[in-house]
Amino acid sequence: MDSIKFLYMRYFNFLIIVVFAFNIGCSNDEILLGQRQNVLENQIKTVSANNISQLILNKPKNWSSWKNKGRNSSHDIGNLVFNEKQNYSIIRKKIGPKGIYNEPVVLDNIIYILAPSGYVVAYNTDGSFLWEVDIVPLNLKKRKSNVFGGLSIYKEHLILTSSLGEVLSIDIKNRNVKWRFDFKRAFRSPPLVHGNKIYAITGDDIALSLTLNGKLRWTRKGPQKNTKLMSAAMPAASGSRVLFPFSGGSLMALNAYNGLELWTNNFQKSSLGSALATIGDFGGDPVIVGSRIYAVSAFGEIFATSLNGKVVWRNNIPGRSRLIVSGNSIFFISGDNSLVRIDKKSGRLIYKTQNLITKKKIRFIGPLLVENKLLVYSSNGYMMWFDAKTGNLLKESEIGENVSSPPILVDKKIIFVSAEGVLNILS
Repeated sequence: MDSIKFLYMRYFNFLIIVVFAFNIGCSNDEILLGQRQNVLENQIKTVSANNISQLILNKPKNWSSWKNKGRNSSHDIGNLVFNEKQNYSIIRKKIGPKGIYNEPVVLDNIIYILAPSGYVVAYNTDGSFLWEVDIVPLNLKKRKSNVFGGLSIYKEHLILTSSLGEVLSIDIKNRNVKWRFDFKRAFRSPPLVHGNKIYAITGDDIALSLTLNGKLRWTRKGPQKNTKLMSAAMPAASGSRVLFPFSGGSLMALNAYNGLELWTNNFQKSSLGSALATIGDFGGDPVIVGSRIYAVSAFGEIFATSLNGKVVWRNNIPGRSRLIVSGNSIFFISGDNSLVRIDKKSGRLIYKTQNLITKKKIRFIGPLLVENKLLVYSSNGYMMWFDAKTGNLLKESEIGENVSSPPILVDKKIIFVSAEGVLNILS
């Protein structure tokens, strides 16, 4: 009996010590090691009414080609030229099955598109069919109907990545596959051609580089996140730096020559009130303009860095679209379907429109900056024009096509593919 009483007293004293230690640990006077984040830091930084500067945009330009997703290796789309009319001339051509299409690429008035059926199709910008090439491997036992990936143009060749795990080169003149490189891992985004080399990123976050003859140069494994978006951001490049956006929320700059890491920046915050992880998929391709790099997370924030990786600013605004950088502003569609304008120098919010917010399951695609106005398409068949300075809706019109691929603008023609597999050319 005495032994039981003794054990009970020891247990009771132990509980008192644990409770005392817990209270001390939670005391406001105790200094805990590690980084604490103030809840207020997650709030969006805005430009005060007194400090809103005049909208300054670069002069609109007419581009005759669109060689990869985001137009060029830096994804600097800029301000574009289009002859806006009351009534548009629209050419529509059925080019493939229903499904998800990536951005077309254009060179010498020819549009190239990767269809979910596994064919690369070529059409003139007047809508006439030219040719098609089957890119599905001959040894594939069962043909898939949901092939995804993308295209880039290098001189007279199409460089292609696919969800079938291959990088290919298609000879445009001879209209055949010149070489295949089977990496045995699916690709979610188009390849990048920069400095006479090919760069790509797989669905499981392996960065790789190939020669233009299809020989592997180097690989690099990046941080990975299990839950991913259907498509992914593609690399961007400037000089000897190639920027790889990994699904784990890291923007990693690698040496273009040998693949060695130069620096890494990570997304740090999630959306206010969101149960999602604090890091995650990129909402759009990284963009390089001058000496700055801009990147946006689908679930967290947007940030700007120098070419050497020094963070210039961050703001807690998620985005799920391409970034349009022009003059003193950046435009994109936020994670909550708002059209956003932020100050390029400080990253502070200038406006968030309410025009795109809806309870319906509608995806908004864009934007494009077209002669100082913002053009946005919707997955339920509308095109909308906004005032770039204020974000006010100027007009909208029904086009009767559910947009799938992000629209591009080449030689004053707006080009996109619908979810029904219809090529649309507006002029």
